[in-house]
Amino acid sequence: MEPRYVPPPSVAHAAAWALELRAMLPPSRRCCTPAGLRTGAEDMERMLAALEALGARILVAQVDVADGAQMAALLAQIKQSHPPLRGVVHAAGVLEDGILQQMSWTAFAAVLAPKVRGAWHLHRLTQTEPLDFFILFSSLTSLIGAAGQANYAGANAFLDALAHHRRARQLPALSINWGAWAGVGMAAERH
Repeated sequence: MEPRYVPPPSVAHAAAWALELRAMLPPSRRCCTPAGLRTGAEDMERMLAALEALGARILVAQVDVADGAQMAALLAQIKQSHPPLRGVVHAAGVLEDGILQQMSWTAFAAVLAPKVRGAWHLHRLTQTEPLDFFILFSSLTSLIGAAGQANYAGANAFLDALAHHRRARQLPALSINWGAWAGVGMAAERH
């Protein structure tokens, strides 16, 4: 019998925090992760203040996770002015649905960029850091597919493979294959 991976409590806390954080965002901002948040959301400011009251040091920065130079600069800034980075939650994503035969490379690449390039940059830039967790928000679509979402399925399959790659190298990684969330999420916002 193969040993089962049991994430440390910090992973469960990070996932719960990410879900709570996302649920508090207005629909127009739910696609954003803390590194990509825009200021002004009252609920977000309240959540960040509560985390800071617990001792967290939070940096809100608007960056493109698919841009390696921007991510390297952000992580360098964190390294200079904050305690050591303890975890990563990659929840970026874009939807650009369409029939595969009619899909342009531009539409395909738009979906791949935040998932594939973004996750790879985070992996590459943090692989020597003593992280407690590295959580990737993937999709059930990578396992069972979905009509019109070949690009999204492929991008999320990369996240799953990256988690396996990291685990094989004794690095923390957890890829969560989320299913549809009733009334929330990228798909709900489009309908």
